[in-house]
Amino acid sequence: MKNFKLLSTVIILALILTNISTLPAGVKAYAEQQDEVETKVEKQKEDIHSFTMNDPELYQEAKDLGLTDEEIIKMDKEIESILEGNHLQNPVAVVVGVVVGIIGIGTANYSMGKYAAKQVHKRGILSVSTYKKYRWQFRAALPPAIGVPATLGFDDYFYGI
Repeated sequence: MKNFKLLSTVIILALILTNISTLPAGVKAYAEQQDEVETKVEKQKEDIHSFTMNDPELYQEAKDLGLTDEEIIKMDKEIESILEGNHLQNPVAVVVGVVVGIIGIGTANYSMGKYAAKQVHKRGILSVSTYKKYRWQFRAALPPAIGVPATLGFDDYFYGI
């Protein structure tokens, strides 16, 4: 019995010493986990600076549309970058885009005027001679109704241009 007490005491001491020797590694691993968790929490706090998520009505509408929190945050960041003007990296490209758009709209209106003139002519509503006789009245009356580019297309059709 005496040996049993001694043996059990030695086993208990061995277990305690083994755990004590591994204690610093466990503490280090625990500290690393805590740092990792704190970093993730800080990142989430950064991400939550979302205009939509801070407005209950907008947030509910976004949720009703089926957006996740990550999508809402991404959408808010895109809107913020647009509002800050970061999307205007090259103003020349913006000007060229606007000019090309205007040319496209003008071309479409011009073609619309030619098409309208062709319809009026083919249906027998207006002949070339009648148009040429009253061209100044048509040139004055058409721009307010269909616009200048369409009027030019209308006029060019009757002059064969």
